[in-house]
Amino acid sequence: MDKFFAGPVFQVDHETFSWRDVVLFTHERGDWQDLLEEIQAGLAAVRHFAHLDDEALEERVDAAAAEFRYDRELITAEETEAWLRARGVTAAEWLASIRRTVYREHFADRLTGLGAAAGDEITEAIRVELRCTGLGHRLAEQCAEYAAVAAAVGRLTPSAAEAELPASLPPGLDPDHARTRLPLLAGMLEGAEEFRQAAITDEAIRREIQHHKMEWVRLECRALAFADPSPAREAALCLKDDGQSIEDVAASAHLEATDMRFYVDELDMALQPYFVSAMAGDVIGPSAVGESWTLFQVLSKTMPGESDPELRDRAAGRLFARALANEAQRRVHWLTVF
Repeated sequence: MDKFFAGPVFQVDHETFSWRDVVLFTHERGDWQDLLEEIQAGLAAVRHFAHLDDEALEERVDAAAAEFRYDRELITAEETEAWLRARGVTAAEWLASIRRTVYREHFADRLTGLGAAAGDEITEAIRVELRCTGLGHRLAEQCAEYAAVAAAVGRLTPSAAEAELPASLPPGLDPDHARTRLPLLAGMLEGAEEFRQAAITDEAIRREIQHHKMEWVRLECRALAFADPSPAREAALCLKDDGQSIEDVAASAHLEATDMRFYVDELDMALQPYFVSAMAGDVIGPSAVGESWTLFQVLSKTMPGESDPELRDRAAGRLFARALANEAQRRVHWLTVF
């Protein structure tokens, strides 16, 4: 197990980063605990509920495994085994990971107080999650991007500030390695902030907001979600033609209207033109949203403004994400497969 965590993942300039660096970086950013709790919840769900021998649940496991293979174009069993072998994972370990995810989601409301798994069991599960679920790729990319932008400003160097060892290290990490690498990771974060401040100027934010003038229209709506399209169409007529309030329509349908707030670009592409041209009071739909047929009544519509703090944060986030990706493309040399 130590050999896995010490294995190289990527290189930026003269620095090589291992899996334990990636995990430690994720911990330092404050994102590790939620991931660990998800893995622990999956282990607990399987440990406590696998004995139920639920045929429908096992069918969901099979369907999730099939979807995993489809997403990666692994058509045959031989292709799947070769893909797993390249990542040092067995078919049994992979299926156990799929089962943990399905069981965690299925028994989400019954997991409180089930207790944590043993350390070795958690560490083994983390290894498999990092190698074959997409989690490892996502975390490694985040770490690599920050290393790349720190290198871009000459700050891929240890921080001058004293690094404090966390009270509790993530599984798979040893204190000696953490003490050695924490100053470098702290320096990366400082360098990334320096890069961000230089790259995200007022002028860049203004251009970004102008570029997304239509997609970043912000709407507030009241919404009604129906299981079937027929009653949704009837409700739309009550709103549009009869002038009933959405609360009255909701009461008649034994539903509850919900408040929604979103930007146009968060909607399905087919819906976006209706909301761009909508005015306060307009009724849109019913539209297929997920597994429901949803009616929207527009309460307000806010056009993008360069002084809007929320939009400025949104623009800054987009600019920084692009800059991270660009520097990573230029500077990161990957040493493992995903």
